[in-house]
Amino acid sequence: MDTMYLHSDESIILAMQDIVANGVRIEVILTSIRLMLVESEKERVLYEDIPLETLGSVVAGENARFEPTITLFLKSPAGEPRAVELIFFQRPGIIKTGERDQLAAKLKERLSPSRVQVRKDALAPFVQGAGVQPGTPPPEAGPALMPEIPAAAQMPLKERTPPGSSRPHTPSLAEALLDRIPLIAIPALLVIVVAVVGGAFTYVQIQHELSAGLTAPVPTITPQAIATPALAIRQTPAMQVISPAASPPAVIIPRSGVWVRVQYNRTFIGSVGAKGVLKQVNATGDKFYQIAARDDIIDVSIAKQDGSTDLLAVEVYRDGTLVQRSKTSTPAGIVDLHVNLKS
Repeated sequence: MDTMYLHSDESIILAMQDIVANGVRIEVILTSIRLMLVESEKERVLYEDIPLETLGSVVAGENARFEPTITLFLKSPAGEPRAVELIFFQRPGIIKTGERDQLAAKLKERLSPSRVQVRKDALAPFVQGAGVQPGTPPPEAGPALMPEIPAAAQMPLKERTPPGSSRPHTPSLAEALLDRIPLIAIPALLVIVVAVVGGAFTYVQIQHELSAGLTAPVPTITPQAIATPALAIRQTPAMQVISPAASPPAVIIPRSGVWVRVQYNRTFIGSVGAKGVLKQVNATGDKFYQIAARDDIIDVSIAKQDGSTDLLAVEVYRDGTLVQRSKTSTPAGIVDLHVNLKS
């Protein structure tokens, strides 16, 4: 990597921190002639130098983790475009959308209007590694061409006039009823009609039998009182069963991999991750989060979502062994951990 320096005719326009490019945490410095990406963990080491004349387009958006992003589509001398994605890292309570829009506006001032694009959908993250990956800028969307619709097709079906007719067709009463009844309701109407006709036929037959005197006499039954001896009921005192107090289940620490454990009986929010790739978390209780890293720097930032004095504890484990632990009981307190697993 080169050491950062400024030319004699070069001036700084804008500078921002806490930005990730291709898995590397950087600082962005916009000057009058170029965009410099400087590694944050190495003093004045230039990660990449992007001349402004190579900018093809600038796209502002968000990734799958709802983090603000800017994608730069660059022109190379060989004619093959490539893309550089800048991810604005957000800590709990800090929104970077304004910084993204400010940097995007400054970059777009140095582009011609025909090359500026804005996209709201999420962008796929780059594969981690040195440098940036080649990509193809999205094509500029032009106005969609719709086929012309004939005037007759745009009219309602009942208002169309057949060829050779001087006046529109007037639908009959049956056609009007069929138009108002959905096709799926026709079987149900047939069942109702059959039920009504069958009920009417049964009613007429019963009336005919009653008028002919075919009803049979109904015998009269006189109920007799039956003496029932009273049963003596002895009440048995209810037994009270006391169950032993259930003990809380034992927490099992994972025996392999790197894990972050957060303990708080209320709602917490924050981020966990490594190498600048962080995952947003929002939960309650005792939670474990696995980190896809082995010998890297683990970044954890967890904050309370209320003003209680309950204990918030954060622990980092590697292969089942506790590496570091931090806690706080302060209302709306925050626990920040920066653990280097290389040592």
